[in-house]
Amino acid sequence: MQKNALLIFLSLITIPVHGQDYKTQFDQLFSSGDTTKQIPNLLLKWEAEDSNNPELLASYFNFYFQQAAEEVISLSDAEPQSQGLVLRDSTGEVSAFLGSTILYDSGLINQAFEKIDRGIKLYPNRLDMRFGKCYVLMELEKWEALAMEIIKSIQ
Repeated sequence: MQKNALLIFLSLITIPVHGQDYKTQFDQLFSSGDTTKQIPNLLLKWEAEDSNNPELLASYFNFYFQQAAEEVISLSDAEPQSQGLVLRDSTGEVSAFLGSTILYDSGLINQAFEKIDRGIKLYPNRLDMRFGKCYVLMELEKWEALAMEIIKSIQ
């Protein structure tokens, strides 16, 4: 009798832990920067179990946005708009500027927007999804799309 009670008790304890498992795993992997293999496998497994989960859709959005960004370092004769290094020749004259910029893979950005748009459609009251999309539009400097998204959010 005690063995059965213990088995039932342990089974009940593990059910809530499993429900939070995918989101917790994703957050841990995402914050550690481990996106090469483990996160895609985790997302696919999570999607197979619960494809309309709002946290899954937001996680996909964050993953695709992070993967889309690539920092490129450039050497130019034009002064960079953001921070950069000034390279001078032996006479002290400015010869070039070393700076960096972030480029985004349009295919991955489109995948990110597909996931978040699906999430917004399924869960229109989830403001975190809308604000996340606004943030990305701002980073991409897509001002008209940003304005439209803000208007949709207010409505």
